[in-house]
Amino acid sequence: MPIKSAGYMHEFLASRDVDYIESFDYFTATWIKKGQREDRLMYRHFFKQRPQKWLFNSALALQKRLGLSRGIPKDLAVQVGSQWWCLWHDTVEKILAFIRRRWDVKWFFKTTWIPDKTFFQTLVHHHVPTQEIKTRNVTFLIFSVYGLPVSFYNDHYDILHSQQSLFARKISPDATRLKSRLTALYLSPKSDFRSHKEGCICTILPPNRVALLSD
Repeated sequence: MPIKSAGYMHEFLASRDVDYIESFDYFTATWIKKGQREDRLMYRHFFKQRPQKWLFNSALALQKRLGLSRGIPKDLAVQVGSQWWCLWHDTVEKILAFIRRRWDVKWFFKTTWIPDKTFFQTLVHHHVPTQEIKTRNVTFLIFSVYGLPVSFYNDHYDILHSQQSLFARKISPDATRLKSRLTALYLSPKSDFRSHKEGCICTILPPNRVALLSD
């Protein structure tokens, strides 16, 4: 949900000639904390990892046994980052035109694992000068120690709207008062927001609850 007013958000984005998207070098960045790295790209993934675990693992093992690895399109430097981003219309048009010409790139990412963390991140980096990319996320989120996004509740309103981001996720479906207050904030004429440093001090409570403290 938005955590700023509509007027503030429009002014914020219009005054900065940059695309907001996390874009880190896939092979050298520490963005991927654990699990597969090269295998996500080098092999073809046709099955979903969680609901089709046996098929996912068997297909990967078979490709390794048969030596069916593949190369990355030579003109691309693969990037990785959050799937939550905010791009200029012209940037999106360039990417759409590119994949209409480059079926090989489209097919490559279609069979990578978790392509929403690499597809746009890579193609934005390919088409937009580095100085015109703001490598930050305009959506405020926190992951638990279990690797799952935590949920925000009614008592998190003050913390959320004081973040530097424009949106926040995930809002608990039970947080009806929080959703009402954030909706009213979005529709309000408010334009002055006193933001803390990005993020906050947090304590994760099981299973997916978060206790937030102002930094």
